Amino acid sequence: MESKIVEKAEVLAQNKSIRECKVLLKRVEQSVCRMTGEVNDKELDDVASTFPMESQATVAEVEDRLQSQDYAQTMITFLHKLKGASDNVADVIPKVFSDELLEGYNWDGR
Repeated sequence: MESKIVEKAEVLAQNKSIRECKVLLKRVEQSVCRMTGEVNDKELDDVASTFPMESQATVAEVEDRLQSQDYAQTMITFLHKLKGASDNVADVIPKVFSDELLEGYNWDGR
């Protein structure tokens, strides 16, 4: 009887590990699908709808929404998708900000 209890405990421990692996795998799959655009995501679509930003009011709204951890993570995913494999930020800036909006900002930090 003791051996059956030990075997059952081992099986339960293995099943728990398998479930944890499945959960982690699902999370990784969702992240990869979001980055590659294979999955339609309402949150990702919501973030995408704000770009390119054309007014300071939109920038302020996005800054406020970035206080939410979920929105911030979705924004990171969207920007990774927008950037693609390129390391060139200059390719991304025009997709994030309109030319008219950028004219109102000082790039020298003054």
